[in-house]
Amino acid sequence: MPFTAAQLTAFWTDNAQMALSHRTRGQMAAEGLTVPADFVDFAEKDELEALLKRLYKPAKTTHGVGAAMVLREVQAYEVPARSVVRLHGVRVIVRYYNSVGRALEADDLFWNVVKNFTEQWKALVEKKSADVGTPPKLTKDKQVYKWLESIQQHLSEKIGVRMAPLTYLTRPDVAVPAVMLPRMIGQPFTENYDSIEEEMQFRTSHTNNLFKSDNNALFQILDRATSGHTVNTTIAPFRRAQNGRGAFLAIVDQHAGRHVYDKIVKDASHVLQARKWNGASSITLGMHTTGQRQAYTQLLEAAEHTPAEVPNPRLRVTYLLDSLESTDPKILAGVAAIDQDTTGKRVDFEGSVTFLLPYCPVTAKSGKTKGFGAKVSGTVAGVGAPTLGKTGVTLCWHEPDKFNKLSKEQKKEVMEWNRNNPKNKGAGKRKTADKTERRTKARVASVKAQDELIEAMAESHSAEINAMKARLSSMSVPPGVPPTFHPAPQKPFADYEIEATAASLKLKGILKKRSEKATP
Repeated sequence: MPFTAAQLTAFWTDNAQMALSHRTRGQMAAEGLTVPADFVDFAEKDELEALLKRLYKPAKTTHGVGAAMVLREVQAYEVPARSVVRLHGVRVIVRYYNSVGRALEADDLFWNVVKNFTEQWKALVEKKSADVGTPPKLTKDKQVYKWLESIQQHLSEKIGVRMAPLTYLTRPDVAVPAVMLPRMIGQPFTENYDSIEEEMQFRTSHTNNLFKSDNNALFQILDRATSGHTVNTTIAPFRRAQNGRGAFLAIVDQHAGRHVYDKIVKDASHVLQARKWNGASSITLGMHTTGQRQAYTQLLEAAEHTPAEVPNPRLRVTYLLDSLESTDPKILAGVAAIDQDTTGKRVDFEGSVTFLLPYCPVTAKSGKTKGFGAKVSGTVAGVGAPTLGKTGVTLCWHEPDKFNKLSKEQKKEVMEWNRNNPKNKGAGKRKTADKTERRTKARVASVKAQDELIEAMAESHSAEINAMKARLSSMSVPPGVPPTFHPAPQKPFADYEIEATAASLKLKGILKKRSEKATP
């Protein structure tokens, strides 16, 4: 609503506002600055400075008539330094209100509001002059929808000629929201935004004369970023008009539309609900859980663009536990412990993962076998050191399954070597060596099985003792019994119980296998 006479007087002369004298205010009105809305005519700094110079040194006036006419100096109009600062602040905030479509009211120009605005505006001016670097390049190994997120971030750092981030050009709707909500208390921006920068992103119009300049700049950014990629052909129709907004929307429609996010949701859901892990391959539990974590993140991102059911914390843990098909005793015991911890790990995916990772059999196995009797395909101990080819492959006869794992270049080099070294040379040695190796493997396996049984028995016994001690330590100490009777546990009681259960299951599994082998 328009300013009342009392509000105008308070704005110009009150010490908490512009703090000008009535005389100065009257002269400013004579110069064309009567109401705050008139600041649009003094939007640039030098325009307001020119007005102030006329106040500091007003034009001389004439007195008398005819030959008696003389020029007299006019007393300068007082404009305190504090008032100059505040006048410039109002000059800029009025320009800002116009750009976002806010109608001026008296409380919009209270000095505390103007002061908060000038601080944010200064940061925005500094951001405009800062070097934000080159736009992120779209390469063949990068998904277009992920690149769009990077380019949007770059555009948010790029301030255009209208002092708005260039993301005002890429917003989905051209029209600004019809309803202007109230300002946040003490701030110049609307209460549903966090800063003047964000408000300008969503409320800067596309009808201003300077829109074309920003739109051209946007096209140049997109053209450089997609150069050499097939996406560059998508924006080709917009090159002549340098229509950056049109080019951006075309990329979104063709390469990051709803169909793309629907596929992301489908693939991520499959990872969470259908991908299993049994610990029998080289995939560690850490790799498996990382895949679940990535799938969850993809669902979160896709949900911003298409309807998607993002699992809550408990459902995430449910997917994790359902995906574990390992028969390893420690993993089974760990799963049981998580399932029973209804208010802790059962609703904490990261906590559950941290709890299970130490029991991963794949990691434990690789740690134990690393450096244990390393073998080279096609070589026998005592025959001689293997010869390496140009591709790094061992030049010898390879088992079919190992040969299939070689690269194309390595296969070619091995085949060439075999042609020059016929199989009948040393074939008998190879058969003898293979037979000896099989016998050696059988003996080693027998010894290893016996050692495994003894180790499992010792581990089970030790775990039971530790669990018993932990149970004792949790009991109250009878009167008169020294405190040292119950040694303090080194870790939570539940961990000892899990280890005891896992060790017992492991021992039972080994005994069951030996019993099955002994049965004719």
